Amino acid sequence: MLQEQPLSADAIKEGVDNVCYQSNGSTAFSPINGGKTIFFPIDGDVDFYSYYPQTTVNDYKVALDVTDQTKAIDFMYAKTEGCNKAVPQVDLTFFHKLSNLVLDIQPDNGLTQEDLKKMTVTVKDQNTKATFNLADGTISGEGHPADITMKTNEAGKLYEAILLPTEEASRVIEFDLKNGYDAPFICTMPVKLEGGNRYHYTVKFSRSDIDISENIEP
Repeated sequence: MLQEQPLSADAIKEGVDNVCYQSNGSTAFSPINGGKTIFFPIDGDVDFYSYYPQTTVNDYKVALDVTDQTKAIDFMYAKTEGCNKAVPQVDLTFFHKLSNLVLDIQPDNGLTQEDLKKMTVTVKDQNTKATFNLADGTISGEGHPADITMKTNEAGKLYEAILLPTEEASRVIEFDLKNGYDAPFICTMPVKLEGGNRYHYTVKFSRSDIDISENIEP
């Protein structure tokens, strides 16, 4: 779109509104098969607004929904300003805008790895829907609280979730062994969720206790 103009239909150049490009596995991007190629205007600078994964855009806003953790719901965003045909290389630096929770599970006294294989892990009462504004890179309208079942990457060992950022200082995580006699284990994650951060926890289970260590990194 034209540089330094509000993101709107009038500012879009060459009809390149929500055009899908794909990576070739390294750093280069190209149109999807049969897709539209983007060309620079003859004169003037333009800005690029980019996001992943591609979806429907309404008024340059994207609906976010983290309810179903089996889908491609991680959201990334990049904005590059002041580009023109004299220097056609466009550098896109994408940033993760949501939060990533990873749990490494280990059995301790009284439990074995086999005991954990049917386990489900649930993050309780989290906002599941919001809106991302492509114009300014902000998230708003968080709502629709519900329990979120974490994705099982390796049964009994590794669980993962993409969550909406929140200023809430804590959240409850429930571990259910699904064995018919152990009550679900409950723990509290005592930290707010910031976009772009990975919250990596190692969780050791025993019959009587849960021991948790954490690592937070970009």
